[in-house]
Amino acid sequence: MKGWLPVRLLSGARPESSGSLNIGWMEFGETSLTEPFFEDTRAKLAAAGARELETGVDLFFRLASLLPSVRPAGLICHISRCGSTLLANALRSAPDTVVVSEDMVTARLLQPFRPTLSPHLDRLWNDTRRQIAEAVFRFFATWRTGETAQLILKLPSFATVSLPLLRQWWPDVPCVIVIRDPEEVIVANLSSGWGQAPNRAGIAEVFGIQSTLDGVSREVVCAQMLNSMLTSAIQALGPNCYAVDYEDLKVRVPAIARLFGVELQSSPALSSVMNLYSKDRGAGQSFASDRIAKREKITPAVREAARLWARGPYAALRASAMTF
Repeated sequence: MKGWLPVRLLSGARPESSGSLNIGWMEFGETSLTEPFFEDTRAKLAAAGARELETGVDLFFRLASLLPSVRPAGLICHISRCGSTLLANALRSAPDTVVVSEDMVTARLLQPFRPTLSPHLDRLWNDTRRQIAEAVFRFFATWRTGETAQLILKLPSFATVSLPLLRQWWPDVPCVIVIRDPEEVIVANLSSGWGQAPNRAGIAEVFGIQSTLDGVSREVVCAQMLNSMLTSAIQALGPNCYAVDYEDLKVRVPAIARLFGVELQSSPALSSVMNLYSKDRGAGQSFASDRIAKREKITPAVREAARLWARGPYAALRASAMTF
């Protein structure tokens, strides 16, 4: 399977209870993951007619067993719209380093799952998804050359809710949690559709929100989502797991690279990353701070929702933010 990567985790029902899993694959060949998100690269290859296939999870494990075991060099977690893509792009410029940003298999595996009625099934699913994730690491680190590259994973924002569990699974893997002022994050995500009514049942499940979201304003829904991520991040802090604020991110990039064991060297590629808009590098759009524009959009409803649900845990994380 050289040149092939897992791109989908397929199941006919909730995987933790059905036990039925298949893996969707795509042939990447020697294509580098240069786009800001894994899905950007996958979509580009799909449009070009890349081959795809589906296998059962048993064959997936057998193929993974032929590859060397991989310990990721680092995990990037975040609360959305806070600079994590800039960090991933900067680390991607390092030689012999693969940065996988929010691929769908890892995203599905690391999202929170509500407990079932069977503790046995819950334990079995946790064991299974950890094993699948560790097998996925092997493919990501080796698919291009067969040699093991340094692997860094940027996880989707909702995976931050699972951080306490991930720290139990991989306590020796360095982790950075990128945070930002919650009022600014809420403003950004309201414009992208967070908190809309049709999605609220899924939001409550993924973010572990216990109270009903029916009839709740979008501002409060967004703030409760942030509360879930921020409080989980606080629980995960400790050796090898640090918070870094958006305000400090650019100056902290070299220290984060060292934490991950990655050597960043001054280069045109790194300079380009640090000075271009991180989510659309191909367009050559220069980076411009959006802080003033976001602050201008903060309404009393946004401010109150942030105060009630997110300001406290954000302040606690900010106080403990990365200082080395």
